[in-house]
Amino acid sequence: MRTESATATSPPARGLSQRGRLLLAVGVVAASLGVLRSVWLNSELSVRLAPEYRIDAASIRITPPPAWVAEGFLTDALLRAGLVAPNGVGQLSILDAAGVVEQNLAQATSASPYVRSVTAVSREAPRGANVEVEYRTPAALAITSLGAEPLDAEGVRLPRGRLTTADLASLPRFRLQRLEGAGLPAPPLVGAAWNDPRVRGGCALLARLAPYWKAMRLEDLTTDRAPEQRGGLAYPTFTLRTIGDTAVVWGAAEGFGPPNEPSFAEKLSRFRQFVAATGPLDSLDGTPRRVHVRYQLRVEARVAKLESTEDADEPIKQAASPSDVR
Repeated sequence: MRTESATATSPPARGLSQRGRLLLAVGVVAASLGVLRSVWLNSELSVRLAPEYRIDAASIRITPPPAWVAEGFLTDALLRAGLVAPNGVGQLSILDAAGVVEQNLAQATSASPYVRSVTAVSREAPRGANVEVEYRTPAALAITSLGAEPLDAEGVRLPRGRLTTADLASLPRFRLQRLEGAGLPAPPLVGAAWNDPRVRGGCALLARLAPYWKAMRLEDLTTDRAPEQRGGLAYPTFTLRTIGDTAVVWGAAEGFGPPNEPSFAEKLSRFRQFVAATGPLDSLDGTPRRVHVRYQLRVEARVAKLESTEDADEPIKQAASPSDVR
């Protein structure tokens, strides 16, 4: 009987032993994976930022900048964002998760005052990246009692970068002195927009006029202290002055005027019509004139000079600000 009992219980004992061995094997594998994961987590940072995977400033290609942009502006932007160390060592890796490199580079680059927008970012083997951007373009030189500041078409204050005195002098002048007692905000920090519709409208107009500025012998732009009021809404209006001191009453800038405002092309056509009939407007040939091009071409004599002629030849200086960046 004892022998039969031992024989009967022997198969279950052997089956339990097999399950135990299987569980033991699974446990060993799990423990091994845990150890490997721990080792990887401990070494991930050093592997990710190994020289062969690290994205340094020198390994990033960017859309070639125009001549006025300061050399090394991208490195400065990466430094401010903490994406490179002061010694130039990069903090991003080609091994970073999808989107990490792209998002960080886009945010850092778009924060530069030289950059209007980032259009694309992509990684490039073995450890590089490509950044495509649209740069800002100086459109106007805003002149106040504090000095002169380059602005783009959206009224953003630009850094001087590599703009020379001659470059600044060649920009269309936007005289804002007459607005300083009429609620004009102080110049913004570099890279920020001048939050005033008179400034933004004037910059948009000057950007459109840039291709014709020299040919039309234009000198500067002013805006009325008080915007034109229609239906409870305010619309800034502008007057151009030629080198010969002829005033060109332009009206509102396209996109900043009332619904019935004539287009930029219509006003430009009327102005060209006047120039074709009178010749270049670069010298005084008697009493200065006032030319209206807003709704129709109308010319009238004018005895007094525009207020914008005051301080017309003052040196172009920058309002000093510790916030300026390269």
